[in-house]
Amino acid sequence: MFSYTAYGLGIHSTLPLPALTPGATNQDIVIRKGNVDRTVSETANQEDFVLRADAKEVCFAWDKVGACLVRDGREIVVDIESGVDEQLLPPFIMVIPLAMLLHQRGLLILHASAVVINGGVIAFLGKSGQGKSTTAGALHQLGYPIVTDDVLALDITDTSGVTVFPSFPQLRLWPESAVSLGNAPETLPPVFPNSEKRLRHVTEGFQQTPLPLKQIYVLEYGSNLEIEPLKSQEAFIEVTRQSYPGKELLKATNTAAAKFQLGAKLANSVSVCRLRRPRSLSTLSDLARFVENAAGS
Repeated sequence: MFSYTAYGLGIHSTLPLPALTPGATNQDIVIRKGNVDRTVSETANQEDFVLRADAKEVCFAWDKVGACLVRDGREIVVDIESGVDEQLLPPFIMVIPLAMLLHQRGLLILHASAVVINGGVIAFLGKSGQGKSTTAGALHQLGYPIVTDDVLALDITDTSGVTVFPSFPQLRLWPESAVSLGNAPETLPPVFPNSEKRLRHVTEGFQQTPLPLKQIYVLEYGSNLEIEPLKSQEAFIEVTRQSYPGKELLKATNTAAAKFQLGAKLANSVSVCRLRRPRSLSTLSDLARFVENAAGS
């Protein structure tokens, strides 16, 4: 049994998950191999790889890889297709299934990357291709610790503020972004088999303890570097648009009301701004300094 820590939780796994931080004092989550019923129900959603879903468990499946069952915020059961190399499994387990498990535990999950600046977490939202990971990577080059990439888990139940739980030390980068951050793409492993995106392990400068969320930036391309504060209603729309799971899974798991309540609380608790910048990797260092200066003001 392997032991890891991620999102403030102790994870015990029968499968090796090398991207996670080793060691855990608690056993909050168990990840194990087992048989998964692959019955398809009326709640199936091909876009989200869902076979079936209800209030207690969600079953996912990937062609030629396998299926996994996420149960009650405590367990992920993995059923591997015959002949599949177990080393291919971690990227599948640690994105959608783990995000669903965190959602089951009552956390608000955003598609975001984040770093630490001045003792608080700065998060970057945006559609796919807007440069969330690249922006976090550029700030990391200035010495700011990485908190998460792709899946941001927020605890909004505490009345004192919004708490961010760090994930694991890696960035998911397109080849051109990897080059702009000083890495040769061919030296980095793919996120998934045959994927263009690459995994860059963060060997130093990873935040390991929870911190308060200070700022959310919604990334957009524009002609100049500029920041536009969003009103609460606009902020709510953006954070719910870039959150997980989507409406079909929310309906199937009967968690839509709870998620929207958390989104509204977040929009009223934390500053949310639109961050526009030129669509050019040559201006990446300017963007990083711009965010750095804004965070210090």
